[in-house]
Amino acid sequence: MALPDDLPFTIELWSPGYRRLEETVARVADFLTAKAAYDELLRRRPGEAIMLRQGLFAPGGALLVL
Repeated sequence: MALPDDLPFTIELWSPGYRRLEETVARVADFLTAKAAYDELLRRRPGEAIMLRQGLFAPGGALLVL
């Protein structure tokens, strides 16, 4: 089993307005896999608050949210 430090990217489902984390959908080791999971979740759950993060921040320092 991978340690949390080995899986720095998370895809998360948040409550409306990003007030509360509802579910960690995935934790992965590399950005391309994380981006693919993020894109698929956007497709399956349109209009929901979804975030892709690396550690405490989104990749590139910007939040990738919808």
